[in-house]
Amino acid sequence: MLAINRMIDKVLWVVVFFGFSVLWLDRESCGQSSGTSSTLTSNSESLTKTSVAIGPSGAAMSTMFSPLHAPPRKTMGLLQRSFVDVATRTESPLQIAMVVDGTESMSQELAAVRDSIDRMIKDLGRSRSRVEVAIVVYRDSLCDAGETEILLRDFSSDDRVIIQAVAKLLPMSGEPFFHELADVGIHTALTQLPWSEDPATNRWILWFGDAPPYETTFQSDAFPKSRRRFSDELLITVANRKQIQINTVVCTSSQNVSDPYGKTIDATRDFVSRLAEGTDGLILDLSYPEVRTALVDASRRPAAQYTRIAPISRQDLIDSADALGDVEAKADGPVQVAVLPMQPIDQMRFDPNLDSVKIATAIRHRLSQTPGFRMASTVDVKKQLRRIRAEGVPIEQRIRVLTTRLGVDYVIWGETVASNQIRTAAYRRRDGKPLFTMVSGDAPDDVTSVFLRAAATDPTSADGDVNADGLESLTKRLQAAQKATAIPGRLAESQAATDEILVALESLHQALGMSAGETESDRLMQTAQTAIQSAIKTEPQNPLVHWLQANIAMNQATALYAKGEQESADDRMRIVRSSLRRAARGKQRLHASLADEITADELLLVRRDPGGAIDAYESLTKSNHPDATRRRAHWMLSGLYAGDWGAGAGLVDSDKLRQHVMALMR
Repeated sequence: MLAINRMIDKVLWVVVFFGFSVLWLDRESCGQSSGTSSTLTSNSESLTKTSVAIGPSGAAMSTMFSPLHAPPRKTMGLLQRSFVDVATRTESPLQIAMVVDGTESMSQELAAVRDSIDRMIKDLGRSRSRVEVAIVVYRDSLCDAGETEILLRDFSSDDRVIIQAVAKLLPMSGEPFFHELADVGIHTALTQLPWSEDPATNRWILWFGDAPPYETTFQSDAFPKSRRRFSDELLITVANRKQIQINTVVCTSSQNVSDPYGKTIDATRDFVSRLAEGTDGLILDLSYPEVRTALVDASRRPAAQYTRIAPISRQDLIDSADALGDVEAKADGPVQVAVLPMQPIDQMRFDPNLDSVKIATAIRHRLSQTPGFRMASTVDVKKQLRRIRAEGVPIEQRIRVLTTRLGVDYVIWGETVASNQIRTAAYRRRDGKPLFTMVSGDAPDDVTSVFLRAAATDPTSADGDVNADGLESLTKRLQAAQKATAIPGRLAESQAATDEILVALESLHQALGMSAGETESDRLMQTAQTAIQSAIKTEPQNPLVHWLQANIAMNQATALYAKGEQESADDRMRIVRSSLRRAARGKQRLHASLADEITADELLLVRRDPGGAIDAYESLTKSNHPDATRRRAHWMLSGLYAGDWGAGAGLVDSDKLRQHVMALMR
């Protein structure tokens, strides 16, 4: 289904190191949306269980090292790098000393740390050969338990040992002042823990606290021990000598100390900034409401279930073409095309309701249903055009630059020259010249046919980044596409329904280039929903409108599950199933590849027959089907062979899973 055809790099976590990749496949992402009916998935309990973390610190620990759950912006005004980037750089062993403020103002956050540490370690463990943890707690000079306490001295990777140590993480007095002995806690971790001397091991301190250390000039005759013991410079020097990176999480405080918290937050930020910058560490500042909201929202997503597959090398990607019978992959891949709205290049808009955009949508849809073609994302086109304009590229050079930036073989683009007349051309990447130019009405079929015929018979010799062999291969694929009967006929019987279908197709296409739940993605999904509802009223027997309704509802369910809105998401899933039933009843009116895809979707989501769905999706991966159909089939099969979508243990096959993942990576 289109619902799981969002940007692949948003849901496949690939960790690159030493020239090859280790891939952990998220079963939730390549399978159905989290939270769907337990009858559809074998691991429904884990998919529907939301985070039990309490407070922002727990939300942070539950997301900060997860490439699937970490929100894009983690702090404001300080360091902007991502914890995910640091966590996934290498498979080297990792030692983490958690240094935690154990005073009463941290009561809620300490509970969050206890509840969330297991998930944090699991997230880190997916990109590390070994993760070991030690735990240091610090308080203040009048605490009965002492200024510092080492709850776990020997770095351990034993879950049971870590959980037992964390259970002792209880709040105690922070008297006599709001400032605490943060410097003492960090120095204790730096100097009293048995850090590995192995140069291959990464060493981190992960500090959690809500208050700054004492100023170096602070002095109290009544409380002489309440003072700064170790300067920032000394802590940084010791950390760098031992190659220990200091990462910091600025926590929130309990409500009864909101006044001193507000007065000292700038001092806390200054302290963590100096330590992080001095040791190449990172900062997560939970004192900002926007950051807390983003983290808590992200933590509500269910913890994903992962399946590990063997490393994938570049040669594996080439060799996998034989295993899947992928003729195109053994050549030079599909012909890549970008279709632009029929508007002036310097005034281009992408509103799905515009007639100029509908024409482009119709052309792209027809080509996407033709074997041997892959269509560029409208979202990518918009981004590149924005960059090109910002860089001041002359208007007459923008199409040429765009083809290169997108890496496409052709760009199809035109603009209105008279009433109901559009001049359309297809520009080739290798020289930027038009393959053809034609003036016609708004007939996408005519443009598509002329493009195929012109591209298939293009006699121009190879130039630039296309060699002679590549040109010959490209020509053969274009000739095969021209002879194919894959281009579907009319989308609908009436022009009114056709227009609404085009609006829905374009809105859905653009939304799929964004992350589920983004504001703009949600807006586009609503536009698609409104358009397809109108088309259903006009032509209730049209199977295409019901298939599109199923895909729109699936995407809406995905976003709702991610937000924790279970009941609303379940309602959308019921629409998915009812719409698929209606689409299946009239599928003989559709192109054969789409009809077969609807059969596979119905087997999985309506009849709940994952074994039968696997057979149906496997048949869709062959090269006689359109590229978009094949990629969706590979995606669904990745989830099924990982054990998701209700496949069950008997259908899990890591070797086949790996093959289909490689097909998606090509």
